[in-house]
Amino acid sequence: MTESKEKVKSYLGNEPYIFVSYSHKDWEKIAPFIAALQEHYNVWFDEGIHYAKEWEEEISSRIKKCTVFMYLVTKNSLNSQNCKDELHMARKLEKTFLNILVDE
Repeated sequence: MTESKEKVKSYLGNEPYIFVSYSHKDWEKIAPFIAALQEHYNVWFDEGIHYAKEWEEEISSRIKKCTVFMYLVTKNSLNSQNCKDELHMARKLEKTFLNILVDE
């Protein structure tokens, strides 16, 4: 079952949440995982951010405020500069990490 972005929505509230870092190229693969995670946790991912400046500010703010930083490891995410930047920021801020291997 493939989840569409219309069905899987990013958390926008003020309660603790998990920040999910992933490659957009893997959406069909990781959307069901995010949907299942959302049954039990607040999950934020970069849904609906359009402009470069807005993206940087929003991502930075969301990483700073997250309780857990979850990195979905795929070939695409390992090659994504955005994912690398998110990972670097989360490490710098000493966030709690969960690395989930999606691809071998």
